[in-house]
Amino acid sequence: MPISLCIMNEQLPEKSITKSLEIEATRLIRGAEQVLYQYMPGKISVSYKGKQNSDPVTEADIRIEDYLRKEISQEYPQHLIIAEESSQQNTNGDSPFTWVIDPLDGTANFASGIPVYAISIGILYQGIPIAGALLLPSTASNHGVYHASLGGGAFWEDQPITASLSTVPISSGISGVPANFERLFSRKALSDQVIGEVRVLGSIAYEMTFVAQGAFQSSFLNGGRIWDVAAGIILIREAGGGVWEFSQGSWREFSSFIDAKILSDKSRYETLRTWNRPLLTGGSAIAEALASKITFRRGKLSSLLRKLRIMP
Repeated sequence: MPISLCIMNEQLPEKSITKSLEIEATRLIRGAEQVLYQYMPGKISVSYKGKQNSDPVTEADIRIEDYLRKEISQEYPQHLIIAEESSQQNTNGDSPFTWVIDPLDGTANFASGIPVYAISIGILYQGIPIAGALLLPSTASNHGVYHASLGGGAFWEDQPITASLSTVPISSGISGVPANFERLFSRKALSDQVIGEVRVLGSIAYEMTFVAQGAFQSSFLNGGRIWDVAAGIILIREAGGGVWEFSQGSWREFSSFIDAKILSDKSRYETLRTWNRPLLTGGSAIAEALASKITFRRGKLSSLLRKLRIMP
């Protein structure tokens, strides 16, 4: 069932507003698609940011982000924009709305010619996901636009989608995991009776569409940033799925990217941009069951919490 229009006693926008934002995000992501198709996967130069050349970026990333920032700023000049490739804050306004952009999630796949990547646009209200759209490219078997808004359901193009309805994880079901999952989890948690057959896709946004449409029974996302997951969270929850975050040493249902209401535009921007927590997603019952079973290897929990700045 779609999630409630009231979360954490927060007065959220009317359904007509969230739906209009969903429609606008869908329009913008189709425009971004045209920018993307000016580039050939596997035949584009790559530069790197971050340490040890671990974070690739291409001209397609930059051009798509520029296009989306320009279009959003023209239509919603008071809204905040958080985008992966630029840390520039676009406004000093006090709007509670924030657009979160990942121009190309799965850049390494795109640069290598692997058709597993996505464009993602999420819209937040006081840190709570309320609308979003994701584009899977034409080279993907399930290509098209996935979109959702709070209380309005989730869709692939014009077709409703539903997360897994299974009440328990099944051994033959497919689950997405991070590349380092064997080093993070306890052996018991890695049993196929717990998470089933595992896949590593290299694109969090792409993977979240699989959870929303029930192709994956679950997905564990480690190290994702807000631009990776903002649109996917609303898509999965509106598809009837569950989203849990690892916080303060345990799993809890996700509600907002901000723990408490932050009124300052500057502090809200900084809090959202630096968000980084593990997420567990899946069919509603499956996600809840896994949250009670997934545990970290001894010694890995403390290092993970320090890395995410959850403990000193």
